[in-house]
Amino acid sequence: MLRIVALLVLAAATLAALRYAVLLPLLCEARVTRALDALDAAADRNDVVQHAASRFVSSSLHGCGCAEPFDFKLTYAHGSAARYRGDAREAVRLYERALLLDRRPEIYLDLGMAQLDALDRDSAIASFVAAVAFDPARLERIPYRDVRNETAERIRARFGASWLP
Repeated sequence: MLRIVALLVLAAATLAALRYAVLLPLLCEARVTRALDALDAAADRNDVVQHAASRFVSSSLHGCGCAEPFDFKLTYAHGSAARYRGDAREAVRLYERALLLDRRPEIYLDLGMAQLDALDRDSAIASFVAAVAFDPARLERIPYRDVRNETAERIRARFGASWLP
């Protein structure tokens, strides 16, 4: 009888471990992918659509933090949702946290946009320089001509005139 109880306890523990270590991360990865797709679809839309995407992301990613603590995409998605909600300071904090996990040009670009929203122009240009240094084509995604020109000047001064097309 004791063996049966021990086997049941072992089976329950195994199922719980599989759920926590395998199933939950897979579900969260799928949720993050859907959330990033929703944010991408809302990027060029109006504020109402962006707020709706922000709410979708916040609700769909609830509870995923413990499953994917070192996944930059989760933090990046939360940062984009904060930016779409109009919370620039929170977006900057989350993008900076995502950069600790992975340095990617899209994070730098969105960090720069959030820093512009937070009225921190110098930091925004530094972030844009990092994004464009990774991928020169991202220069065209900077929406303000004066900021784009200053970013291009800094890139040319740092890496040479041939760096940009």
